[in-house]
Amino acid sequence: MLTPGLTSTQASQLAIRITRATRLTGAAAHRLYSDADCFAAQWVADVYTAPTATEMVAALLEQHPYAPGIVGYIAGLASGVRLGRTFIPPPPRHKRWLSDDYTRLHEENRRTAARFIRQLLKAQDPTSQPRRRAGSAEDAATAKRWMQEAGRRARVAGGAQ
Repeated sequence: MLTPGLTSTQASQLAIRITRATRLTGAAAHRLYSDADCFAAQWVADVYTAPTATEMVAALLEQHPYAPGIVGYIAGLASGVRLGRTFIPPPPRHKRWLSDDYTRLHEENRRTAARFIRQLLKAQDPTSQPRRRAGSAEDAATAKRWMQEAGRRARVAGGAQ
């Protein structure tokens, strides 16, 4: 499929859906979709000078000997894809992964396990950590003294060797 912005997976899924819905061969569906996509690109580029939907379908019917319903479907699909619409359902989301061990646990143990899982997930996600407030001037002075003392000890230890 020629529509820019589609990944190869999206383009192949679109081709599969078109051939299934229209029962056209892959090559015929590709030619019809390519022409419809060109019309859709003209429409997206300039709505005021581009052909209307009925003019687009009429022009496609002159070029392709298919039923008006199929041509209209593909023309609408091409226009919708150009507008960024999605016509293919997204893959099912896996809301939660539960092992067999978890499902066999008693209710109270499930709550405890879920709490530990949440804590582990929270520890793995750095964005979920609360931001630490900036230290006070006293903390900064203590840190500075500690660094000076550490440097002094390092110099003394280095000179002794």
